[in-house]
Amino acid sequence: MSEKLSNSAAKLIKSLQQKKYRDLNGLFLVEGVKLTEEALRHNQGVEKVIYSGDKSDFHFPLPENAISVSPRELEILSGLKTPNRILAVCRKFSEETHITRLSPTLVLDGVADPGNLGTIIRLCDWFGFSQLICSNESVDVYNPKVVQASMGSLFRVKVIYTDLQEFIDGLPEGKKIYGADMHGTSIYDVDFEIHPVVVFGSESHGINEKLKALMSEKISIPQTGGGESLNVAVSAAIISSEIRRRFPTK
Repeated sequence: MSEKLSNSAAKLIKSLQQKKYRDLNGLFLVEGVKLTEEALRHNQGVEKVIYSGDKSDFHFPLPENAISVSPRELEILSGLKTPNRILAVCRKFSEETHITRLSPTLVLDGVADPGNLGTIIRLCDWFGFSQLICSNESVDVYNPKVVQASMGSLFRVKVIYTDLQEFIDGLPEGKKIYGADMHGTSIYDVDFEIHPVVVFGSESHGINEKLKALMSEKISIPQTGGGESLNVAVSAAIISSEIRRRFPTK
């Protein structure tokens, strides 16, 4: 490692690929020009910036204490198959518990694939959904693959981990809960409430049975061709688009 980057700092950065060390240190890793720029722009507790090349190579200002390393050194630190030119170590967000009732809300029950979670965070940002609710069994939002797939939307969408049964029990009386299910009512025929709450199940098992019993209505995306099922992130995108078509500014 370069003399500018201590062995202990390099070891810490490498360790952040694992959840237990992210939790222990309260830190997570972002890689790439776009994600590092987003972290700096949102003042997301950037602890260290490590880059290769010259500072002038970047179209945004790097911190004074940014550390320059060789491309090989950056490759050793990176978790990517094809390392980018820059990475940042960031403090985790303050633990968020406040759930707004004034936004359409997607709820994920045990979604395990990092790419799916990152993509769903990104689509929440696209459609203007301010929050995403995840079961405690869902993949860690700070998993590097989640961060990468979110393409910076992680800094704009509030991701809350909670017990889903408690979350549903805490909703106002009479609030409808829509559950994505292959055998439900077509989303084009559903009378969505304003600020709907829609639950999506895990990739392998769907919504768990206890939670399914709490659903007010099962909803589905009508199938006109072949294929066994839709990816959960694709389903979330199609349903989110229909919600925004109904409530474009809500």
